Amino acid sequence: MNPASVGLPFDRFRPGQESAIKAIVQSNKRVFFYQAPVGSGKSAVALAVANILGRPGVVLTTDLQLQAQYARDYGLPNMEGRRNFPCILSPPRKADTGICTIGLPCVHKHGGCPYYDQRKDALGQPIYVTSYAMQIALGRVDELGSLKRELIIADEAHRLENILVDQFTIEFRFDTARSAGAEIGREDMSSSVALKAWCLGNRDRVAAVVKATYGLAVIEYGTLLQSMEGLIAAHNLENWVVLSGPHSVMLKPLDIAPFLKHVIPAGVFSVLMSGTLLNAQYQASLLRLKDDEWEWREDPMRFPHGRRPIHLLSAVRVAAKRPESYDEVVRLADRHLERHQDEKGLIHTGNYALANRMRKISKHQAGLIFYTTQTRREAIHRFSLARPPAYLVGPSLTEGLDLPYEHVTQQLMLKLPMPNLLDPWIAARMRRDPKWVGFQTASTVVQAYGRGVRAEDDWAEFWVLDANIKWHMQKYKEYYPSWFRQAIVWD
Repeated sequence: MNPASVGLPFDRFRPGQESAIKAIVQSNKRVFFYQAPVGSGKSAVALAVANILGRPGVVLTTDLQLQAQYARDYGLPNMEGRRNFPCILSPPRKADTGICTIGLPCVHKHGGCPYYDQRKDALGQPIYVTSYAMQIALGRVDELGSLKRELIIADEAHRLENILVDQFTIEFRFDTARSAGAEIGREDMSSSVALKAWCLGNRDRVAAVVKATYGLAVIEYGTLLQSMEGLIAAHNLENWVVLSGPHSVMLKPLDIAPFLKHVIPAGVFSVLMSGTLLNAQYQASLLRLKDDEWEWREDPMRFPHGRRPIHLLSAVRVAAKRPESYDEVVRLADRHLERHQDEKGLIHTGNYALANRMRKISKHQAGLIFYTTQTRREAIHRFSLARPPAYLVGPSLTEGLDLPYEHVTQQLMLKLPMPNLLDPWIAARMRRDPKWVGFQTASTVVQAYGRGVRAEDDWAEFWVLDANIKWHMQKYKEYYPSWFRQAIVWD
């Protein structure tokens, strides 16, 4: 076997790629977990598997950037979501607000709509790339028909639980419900049982309003009706956590197993890939897989651990309930920045409160780039162009960044990124599975670490300034890969 014989545009395989391809192709299991760190060439392995098996397939990704990379590197048709296209019927609105989203007929659906045209082209090919959200949307309304896939390649599969929870969360906005004729006020909406009863009591009234409404308002009302019917059809109401706010109420599912069929259907061979799946048994239990349904392969990290050292400090235990610890860890970070004025890096704060505290008291303001959720993309662009000293500071820098070589040589993790236990959904998820918080924290730490070294000849240091990392690694050792632990420098 050589790359050309399996349709890859390379002269030779990277170490481990050929054996990984053979292992996946020869598997007789329903699900194949493939954990391979950065630099392993997972995407090439996936495409080779697809080419050898010759089944109609789809590659699922988490963002447009990764989709574009598959399309560019391997020539795959790229199926993008509705929000990336204009609605021909109602410009300048996007296609995700079109009447077709609630099942109403559109004259452009079978020709002339940029969204449907590119979708038709992709579905007509042996394999295409799209987002999890897009594939889930197609499956929910059964629009694949005879074009259903026989091979699923799920990249960044460590995010599968978060993706399914987000996609199947149900939200009822009070203003929309009122204007659609639903009764809002004295009704009990504090539990999933009560909300289902509310849906049953108001469904016919909302359906009549949808039928009698013209114009753009029908989209909002139709979406509301779809959400109501979705909750009415739900069987296990104990699977939902109700989150009430001043303007809406949301229901978030705790168990993703009922929704897996929209990503990895029964009877379809699925390859779930990531650098941070972390633990075979945990992943299998999360997906409710039987022992004879799955197989696991873990490739080693090929980058020398001397080029990706990890330093664990024990000076400060950082906690939101101890505000003075925020000041202490910022001062510790300042001392580090003083020694690395000629470098660039990332500072992981775990939350915006710590980032804001650093913005206020750090002595190195000139070299720090902060952001909000709205300005994150622009801040990343500014950072990529900045000259040293430059450090990007915030809580959401653990995934989706490719900043090799001199762009990132220092990474500081100021606070262990543990999920917020004050969040009702997170608290309920932890009660159902006490190890879930430990797994999520370890996954985020390892993902953050991977932002630094992106190639075999790259180099970057990773400093964890929160002393909580030591007990966490002892308690949840099985969730930290051996190649991560091997890089620790015990100062």
